Amino acid sequence: MSKRKQFIKPIKIRSDQEGHRQATWIELFIDLAFVLGISQIGNVFSDGFTASSLINYALLFLLFFWIWNRFTWYASMYDNDDIPYRICYLTLIFPVLGIASEIESILLGDFHNAIIYYLFINLLLLYLWSRVIRRANKLKKNAWFFFGGYAISTILISISLFTTVQFQIVLLLFGFAFEFLGPVLGWYFSKSKIPIHSDHVIERHGLFTIILLGECIVAISLNFNAVFLTENWYVLFFSFIIVLSLWWLYFDCGYGYTTKLSKNITKVFEFGYGQFFVYLAIAFSGITLEYALHSTSGNHHLDGFLPGQILICAIGFFIFALSAVQLLISNDKPLWVYLPRITFSLILIGCGLFPVFKENKHFIILTSILILSLTVNDVYQWAKYNLTHSSGTA
Repeated sequence: MSKRKQFIKPIKIRSDQEGHRQATWIELFIDLAFVLGISQIGNVFSDGFTASSLINYALLFLLFFWIWNRFTWYASMYDNDDIPYRICYLTLIFPVLGIASEIESILLGDFHNAIIYYLFINLLLLYLWSRVIRRANKLKKNAWFFFGGYAISTILISISLFTTVQFQIVLLLFGFAFEFLGPVLGWYFSKSKIPIHSDHVIERHGLFTIILLGECIVAISLNFNAVFLTENWYVLFFSFIIVLSLWWLYFDCGYGYTTKLSKNITKVFEFGYGQFFVYLAIAFSGITLEYALHSTSGNHHLDGFLPGQILICAIGFFIFALSAVQLLISNDKPLWVYLPRITFSLILIGCGLFPVFKENKHFIILTSILILSLTVNDVYQWAKYNLTHSSGTA
């Protein structure tokens, strides 16, 4: 083997045919940058939970999710672990941290530095997809659409640096639209004949869920002593029940989705883009839990909605979004799992939209009781369904 081949490896599609494939160390390492980025977004609520702060949080979260999503799917398809690949992925950490440092400026309407960091990210992706075009033997048409969408976006976003703020926003929106459109067209014109390693994709999204659930644990940790030393100490236990139930519903009850994403454009986009809503709900749960516990410890209430209101809505939305994604792509759809889920999700959202409580602790207690009840039902119904299903196929 030549020295060049030791450093630069062939590029080929990674499919289910490889058997078991787990997340790589480099994927886990770059996730740390997104942990920091997502934690920084929570600063938008420093003055309270208003409609504008909720929208700003969702948009900023979408930004970080979209960056993570594009690199995750590229790695799942074309990770060859050679030196250029490693350099690109390790370099990604720098602009992600750069964008995280610009959150305050973005909220003030100054996008300049954040745009430069984002362009840096796009250039990394353009280089990675250009390697597929130049060196992969198959699916070049698909790669051209990815490359083309990102290239047009990069041009538009670059031009936005030299325009007024109003026109800048228009160019940014068009740029992002081409980034979304490129993958869709790539899959469509490839007749969906793109093999995807389903287990790897699902595992990577599961690991991102762990990151977000980690933020929920941090929320409890930051307020642990302040709440535990008050008469509301019991609220900590209800908060912990909420986080444990979130984990259980995502990972144990139906996790794996009993599906194959490979060569199925509909399921790929339903899963890939649908996860954004699941993640957003968990992210909202973490940040609102932190502020709700903070107020429970006796600190000053913020303006706008009660954090507990947003928390109970976020938990309801999480259950609804998770169920919707699973129902769309999974082969197993037991009625008495999903009917209670949809019902409970609507009850939770309704309790947040039409609040009957005036204190955050009451929202936390009600949320924990409802989600724990649902989790118990999920565990029982999945066990019953699996037992019946295995008996039927025996």
